[in-house]
Parts: sequence; C-alpha cells; structure tokens
Amino acid sequence: MHRTLFRAFAIGLAAILLAACSSAVKPCPNAAVLADASSFTAFPNGAPSPDPAHALYTVQMTGATTDCDYDKKFKSSDSSLDLSFRVSRTPNGLPVDASVPYFVAVTGEGGKILTREKFTVAFHLDAGETTTTFEDKVAAVHIDVARDKYPWDYQLLAGLELTKAQLDYNRTVGPYAP
Repeated sequence: MHRTLFRAFAIGLAAILLAACSSAVKPCPNAAVLADASSFTAFPNGAPSPDPAHALYTVQMTGATTDCDYDKKFKSSDSSLDLSFRVSRTPNGLPVDASVPYFVAVTGEGGKILTREKFTVAFHLDAGETTTTFEDKVAAVHIDVARDKYPWDYQLLAGLELTKAQLDYNRTVGPYAP
C-alpha cells in the first residue's frame, strides 16, 4: 500500500516538474552579434589614417538576447531583441552625444539572409567619462516559419552598420587580426 502511494506521489511530482520545465522553454530563434560588425571606432574628420591613437571613441555591441511568441496555428514567430552596448574612450574627452546605426537580420538555412532592418541608438558620455553601457530594444521581429521548420531553425543576427573601410579596420585590430 505504501509503495503504491509513494509511486503515485513520485509520478505526480515528476509530472509537475516536467510541466514546469516544458513551459519555461520557448522555441525562439537564436540571437547573436556578428563578430566582424560588433565594433565601431570613430575618428576625427580629416584624420590621416585610421590609427587607434587618433580614436575619439569605440562603440561595441556586447550582447543580444531574445524572447518570442510562437503561433503554431499560423506558423509564425514574433521576437523581441534586447541589445547591449559599451562605449569607451580616453579619459580626457569632452561630453559626447552621438548615435550609432545597427542592423538586425533574420537568417535561415545556410545563413541565407531573409530580412534585414536598420536601427539607430543614441548614447551619451559625460566630460572625462571613459566608459558607459547602454541598451536598445527591438520590439518585434516577425518570422513566417517555413512549413517544415521551427523558430529555432532561424537566427537573429545583429551588428553595427559599417562601411567597407570600417569593416576592414575592425579586421586589422579585432580578434581576427593577422
């Protein structure tokens, strides 16, 4: 009798724990920051070359997290994306009010870009302030999920909107520098 009662209790507890686990897991697309486009360095107008010694400030996109709602009936996913940034500079600077453009792309199988949107986020550095962090939120990224796919088969890629020269500069000073 005690064994039957214990088994029933154990099975009930396991069902409750499994239900809690399954409701906490969401089928969201992955979110990531594109390494080559994660940093932007601003130089003064007329600087002879992009030398780190002449940099005014550097903005880095440091993280991306997502949350989503998946509509099984219509096979669509609506994701929000929280992006974090860090700006740094030498300690002798004046106040800075600037903005940095960035993009969010939805990629599918094989890294194919399905959609791409541009955004801008503003930031501020006080006089003498060397670093600050800030965030931006993309409220809705809609994905029509293909018939044989799931939201987690897609990826939300974020990065700073860079020119070819800025991208080339990143490749000379970043983690992939020769």
